[in-house]
Amino acid sequence: MSTRVGNEAVRNEFREIIAENADVAAGANDLISKNETKKLEPFLVRIDEVVRNDGGKGTRVKTGALVERAMDEATSAWTALNVTGPKLWSKKEIADLKVRDPELGALTEEACMRVRLGSMRDPVPDVQRFFNKFDFSDRAIRHRGEKLDIRPGMRTREDIPAQVSTAFDYYSKAQERDVATVNLHKAKIAGHEVYLISTFTDGDDGYLEIYKRDGSPISSARLSAETLFAWDEYFGRARATPIMTRTDDSYERVEGLSEPAEALAAGQLPHDWVPDLKIDSGFVTHRNFILDRVQIDAPLTEQQRDVVYATLELLFDNTLRYRGESGEQIRLGPNDQGTLRLGTFTRPDGERFLIADWKDIDDASFTYYFKPTDGGVSLLTEQNNG
Repeated sequence: MSTRVGNEAVRNEFREIIAENADVAAGANDLISKNETKKLEPFLVRIDEVVRNDGGKGTRVKTGALVERAMDEATSAWTALNVTGPKLWSKKEIADLKVRDPELGALTEEACMRVRLGSMRDPVPDVQRFFNKFDFSDRAIRHRGEKLDIRPGMRTREDIPAQVSTAFDYYSKAQERDVATVNLHKAKIAGHEVYLISTFTDGDDGYLEIYKRDGSPISSARLSAETLFAWDEYFGRARATPIMTRTDDSYERVEGLSEPAEALAAGQLPHDWVPDLKIDSGFVTHRNFILDRVQIDAPLTEQQRDVVYATLELLFDNTLRYRGESGEQIRLGPNDQGTLRLGTFTRPDGERFLIADWKDIDDASFTYYFKPTDGGVSLLTEQNNG
């Protein structure tokens, strides 16, 4: 692959980079306040100061004016290096620019890299870097790109990859229960054409899933109080949160019955049930009472993983959150907090469930009855065994 890239292509990519940065800093409008300049790249901070000084006291900086002034500044610097017209950028010229102007040089180098790699660029680090700096306050992500309505029956749904529409439908179940809102946008993020699914609960929680235009996943994250809490350890991990797994109309809470005959008649898990897998080691941590890291030592299938995370989220809400300080390992095991058994169970009427049976070290044992759904798992019954 050639290491030299055309100046015009670099100019276009450079403009896109700074325009995106300016838009993110400005938020929902096209004005950048002095406080919002902290979100700008260092080169644009410098240009912002120039625009304000030239305009005098009280100058309001618009994103468009900032971008044009930045392009003028960059063009002058590039011309000084004799990089004009159809000229090709070389590594030496980029290195020289970084010496003369480190802030402009860093952005120019990024533009060159984007042009050089083209569609071969890995979108994951680019997208994560973009949203690590993103201000989610006032749910500003809903101003990115074009909003798409793909509810069942809408014609636009036909053009959306199945994996994206399946995820949208999964999150929409929470919206149907009036506990969250979900939106799908088509946008360009860090030079990549993507789909964004953003979900915000009526509380402080939020979930973000990002896909390529062909429907393949890029990355997903959980939000808390309109800030990015963590990038998911596996794509779609947020679907395991209680607000998402408790969306089935048949969901119920019941008390476990101690008599075997009564339990069987009620469709509860038999006392002599044999699991497929027993988890008796590992740990979880939390950050500010939000389940954070999950470490399970046993190998899991994808379906078992979904059940385990959904179960640990439920257990964390019920009891585990009170058994360790923020960042402290809350250990699993018969001599620690308890053990988790996984498997399946079919009731006498033929209804089949994915089972997670938690034997607590104290008096907080639960059996959870899940069913697989498109996009994740759904909790049908939450059985308190004391």
